[in-house]
Parts: sequence; structure tokens; C-alpha cells
Amino acid sequence: MALTGELNDLSLAELIEFFCNQRKTGRLRVIYPIGAGYFYLKNGSVVDARFGDLRGIDAVFYALTQPNASRQLGILKNAGVVESRREGTWTYYKLAPQADDHRRRQLRALVDDFSDKGALRKDVEHLVKVRGPRACK
Repeated sequence: MALTGELNDLSLAELIEFFCNQRKTGRLRVIYPIGAGYFYLKNGSVVDARFGDLRGIDAVFYALTQPNASRQLGILKNAGVVESRREGTWTYYKLAPQADDHRRRQLRALVDDFSDKGALRKDVEHLVKVRGPRACK
């Protein structure tokens, strides 16, 4: 028997915990704006996961961050740190122009620090691969 539907009130962690507690075997497909994540369970244990090019534990960790990212971006938007634009079901965020020099310098230092570590570059490369070159405009 297949279980389908929208479970907006449950996080991915809660869904996996439920299936693990019930010792279920099967595939859980979770649709995100950037694509689908697949979680394979056997007798209540997650035995594999796939999310885009990611496999195994990397796919699980990446998928677990998805709802939190939207919430954190909402907080940053309300604080005036980022601004957003919508295209269909996608929302794109970028740093908002800052009138305060001190805040502008702090944000620039953060971006430079992340850029040096390659964290932003990897995310941008993934976004461009999934959505095309126009994704970062």
C-alpha cells in the first residue's frame, strides 16, 4: 500500500523517525523546490539516500538542511539583510543594499570569508547545474 500526500506539518527528520520506529521498508520521496530527495528504508533503517548528485549520508544531511534554509532566509529578509524575487515556484535571494557602512563591511567580510573556503562556489555551481546560468542573476 502506497502512502502519498502532503505532509507539510512534519519535518524530514520526523518522517524518517516515524518510518524507522515502524520498521518500514520502502522508498520515501520528498519534493523540494530544487528537486526530489529519495530515502530508501529497510526494516526501519535508512540504507541509502539520493538528492541530485549527492548519495548516502551527504544526501541526507543536505536534505535535512532544506526547510531550515528557507526559515533562516525569511529571518534575514525581515531583518533587511537579503532581498528576494520569485520566479514560478522558485525564490531567489541576494544581499540587500545596505545604507549602513558598518553593516555593509560586515556582510562583505562574511561573503569574502565563505568565498575563500569555496562554500559559496560549490552552492552556486550546484544551482547553475540544476537551474541553468540565469539562476544567479
